[in-house]
Amino acid sequence: MKKSCFILYIIISVLSIGLLIYIYRFDACNGTRHFYSVGNVSDWTDYSQNYENDILTIHGTILADTNVNDILAFYSYHQNVTIYCNEKLIYNFPVENNNPFSKTPGYNWNFVTLPYKYNNLNIKITSPYDSYKTYIPTFYLGNTTNILGKITSSNFGSLLICIIIFCFGICMILYWIYVRCHMAIKPDLLYLGIFGLFLSIWSANETRIITLLLQNNLVCSYLSFISLMLLPLPFALFVRSYYQDESKIWDIFCFVNIIQIIVCIILQLFKIADLYNTLWMTHVILAFLIFTVIVSTMRLIKQKEKLKLVKLHILCILICIITLIMDVISYYITTEDGNTFGRTGFLLYVVILGISSLRDYAALMKLGQEAALYQKLAFTDQMTKLSNRTAFNRDFEIFSASPEEVAIVGFDLNCLKKINDTLGHSLGDDYIINSSKIISNTFGSAGKCYRVGGDEFVAIIENASDFDFNHYFNMLEHSIDSYNATQKNTYMQIAYGYAIYDSSLDKSLEDTYNRADKNMYINKQYKKRSRS
Repeated sequence: MKKSCFILYIIISVLSIGLLIYIYRFDACNGTRHFYSVGNVSDWTDYSQNYENDILTIHGTILADTNVNDILAFYSYHQNVTIYCNEKLIYNFPVENNNPFSKTPGYNWNFVTLPYKYNNLNIKITSPYDSYKTYIPTFYLGNTTNILGKITSSNFGSLLICIIIFCFGICMILYWIYVRCHMAIKPDLLYLGIFGLFLSIWSANETRIITLLLQNNLVCSYLSFISLMLLPLPFALFVRSYYQDESKIWDIFCFVNIIQIIVCIILQLFKIADLYNTLWMTHVILAFLIFTVIVSTMRLIKQKEKLKLVKLHILCILICIITLIMDVISYYITTEDGNTFGRTGFLLYVVILGISSLRDYAALMKLGQEAALYQKLAFTDQMTKLSNRTAFNRDFEIFSASPEEVAIVGFDLNCLKKINDTLGHSLGDDYIINSSKIISNTFGSAGKCYRVGGDEFVAIIENASDFDFNHYFNMLEHSIDSYNATQKNTYMQIAYGYAIYDSSLDKSLEDTYNRADKNMYINKQYKKRSRS
């Protein structure tokens, strides 16, 4: 259930990105930006307003400084704007409906050039949504450069926090992928990273700077709704994975959230209801998410399970709540909706819990590396660095399940006892090591080589029906001769024999092994006679 919901969520996310690209192509609204010398920026408040027949009319006179080309700038939400100056049309947004799915023109920064020193303005505003039919934006008066500077400076801190959250989210996702390639781990860091991405996108879009950067009012509008709509699921999956809580309530939430996303998108695509009209569904899902997190947290506290994780998570949530309260206080004191404290709180949430997960992953990687080292030591002969008898028994059992075309090659080192008795065990060890290197260099590319006893080696070769054993044995003999030509005190001699599994001769691969051992013994006796 959890895996299928996440896969479906990824598909919906990709389709949402495709939808935004599609909307971008349909947005034919062009904005003109000119830069002049810096002047002062002031709020224009000396106007009268009237709302009649679903049209908000704002009327006032502006004394403009024509030397610096003063403009009137304001940010509109889902509003159609028409401006007359001295009864002459000077601005119209949008020029035509460029939205393929709705009547909303989206979010837009309106920059209106004031053509005269005395400008008698009539601004007419309409909206397809009731909430914005009477919404009066904040009007800025000044030149373009200074207004852009004011917009950027007032939102820079918030945007910077969003960029940090975005980068941290990317890093968490990449780190999780890296670790996952090496070992099995929980997906909590992946979910937290995805949550951080959508949180940063939604939050950055609220700063209004994104509208200036993208120069596409419709994309910014839909980006706000879609990113908020995609926020709850990765957060829920993160908390579930972080708590290691497999309660059914999480399955119910994920299922309901996926259905809600699908329904909202379908309603938008078929022009039944805009994402703005179905925003209440996202709010309900967010409330359901809060309820689910509280229930899961209280259950773990009651059962006294994973208290350390729960306490850390509660601390992070409290930080977010405190910073959001600070934003509310700041709003009523300064009358500015910066949300800087709240963004900082969520940044701390992502960073603290991300670092907590990273520490767990680092500990798991260390354990995994130690386990891999112990496993390597358990299956490796320490003298020759070849696989040992334990590894041979393990692999032999695997090959025994399907022994067709499997060959066993046995090797035995002649003269080892004589070298140990006459020249010492140190030279005897060198003899074993050099012999193993020659065997491995010759047969290692064709199969896997093992040291199964003091002077005994074995190679297992798959698909051996067409294998040219004589060619490889000649290579082995050539390497032995080259080694002996450089030695004065020791003489290397390696006996060998092989057998390929034959169902008419062998009941099992063990019989093949015995036949290879007999053939090796025949070769051993032959070489001893030849040497004497």
